[in-house]
Amino acid sequence: MSDTKLLSLSEIFNNKIFRIPDFQRGYSWEERQLEDFWEDIQNLSPNKIHYIGLLTVEPIKESDILNIEKWKDDLWLFKKGLSAYYVIDGQQRLTTLIILLHEILRTFSDDEGINYGQKSEWIDRFLYRSYNSIYKSFVFGYEKDNPSDEYFKTKILEQESSTADKYPETLYTANLMFAKKYFAKKLKVLNNVSSI
Repeated sequence: MSDTKLLSLSEIFNNKIFRIPDFQRGYSWEERQLEDFWEDIQNLSPNKIHYIGLLTVEPIKESDILNIEKWKDDLWLFKKGLSAYYVIDGQQRLTTLIILLHEILRTFSDDEGINYGQKSEWIDRFLYRSYNSIYKSFVFGYEKDNPSDEYFKTKILEQESSTADKYPETLYTANLMFAKKYFAKKLKVLNNVSSI
């Protein structure tokens, strides 16, 4: 990815997957940071962009993870031409954006069109991709052995998992759920205002 060009969220996620490595702290944003973020979006003028800051990523080579158990279910993404990256800096912002995007997508029915595409296209680009009903790989998330991984998939993105009962409740998972509920509430208010 370019280190000098401003990219849109769509460009950042174009044929890429992102993983938060184990050494990164979990999701730490609380109400104050979410309020600032929401206010920035609300005050954004039409035809303007919201600058979320710099992202630092490290490419993940398929050859480096080929024999690592926690990557086995995601290797098919490399064969489909996607590139993978560890998020070194910016995971709080990206996590927040993915949670907000998921909550926005929840407000649309599955067959409903959303500006510039179908809901399924947005899910495929930003949330998860499926392959032959065998694999579901998440476009953004934690490494599989991270305590927040299963929680993020099942409680935040509301997907099924065979190991859903094996995640520990932590301060970080509580912050993830707080962000989800925060955006759900904000979007409900917006939806009620726009339907008047």
